[in-house]
Amino acid sequence: MKANIYFLVSLFICGVHISGCDKGNDDNTEPDANNVITKDDFIAKLGKYTSYHVDVYNKEIEPGPSGTDVTWDFSDYDEVAITTTVEDVECPGEAICSEFPEANRVYAAQGPAAGIEYSFHQLTDDELNVIGGMGADGLKTHYDDPQTTYKFPMSYGSKFSDSYSYTAGSEVLVGKQTVEVDGFGTLKTVAGTFPNTLRIKRAYEINITHPSGGHTSTVVTYTWINKAHKGLFLLQLLFSETTIHGHTQPSGFGKSLIYTIPE
Repeated sequence: MKANIYFLVSLFICGVHISGCDKGNDDNTEPDANNVITKDDFIAKLGKYTSYHVDVYNKEIEPGPSGTDVTWDFSDYDEVAITTTVEDVECPGEAICSEFPEANRVYAAQGPAAGIEYSFHQLTDDELNVIGGMGADGLKTHYDDPQTTYKFPMSYGSKFSDSYSYTAGSEVLVGKQTVEVDGFGTLKTVAGTFPNTLRIKRAYEINITHPSGGHTSTVVTYTWINKAHKGLFLLQLLFSETTIHGHTQPSGFGKSLIYTIPE
């Protein structure tokens, strides 16, 4: 199984080698309560939701500015190409939990293709880590160095750096990322207007090798989350550039926009 960068980054959104973590605002003031997401807030958002993948292949799209009191308007992006249903499962208690007994959260993603893809997580008081995955074909991904998705609490100005790695059959991925909550403001999507929303910027460097070759990717994602709404994110933008055998993919291939409609 060759890794699907879009699935890995979108759903797993890096390991235990933390090089630095800075929490708080740039001006050292205490953040507003609306600007802080704790573990308890995050748990309250978990559940079943549908993500809508918009066709942006031939469209100009920018993430907008960082900072506070920002308004990001993506309400014109409404041409849905793919829908995916994601449901979190709390472990132990479900049969799928036995695949990675150390996991206490499992995300099951059902897209247009047959079968369900799973990612297995450990949720602690301080962070959410990815420890494994399983494709619709049953092939497992084992993280040798777990991938940290979120650190709690998070607020505008929070940041950390991370590394991670996994094996999936004969394929090996090594990655590193820097993460920063770089914005706080109002998000507008097809689903509505969401004040008091945080934006998380992640910059990845990913190297994948397998017997037939390999490739490298640089990926930047912007994810908007809000403590008042259910779902892992309200909107996510992804920009990537992948080099295979010395050739870079054509412009437009490495873009995606995904939004959810919170319950």
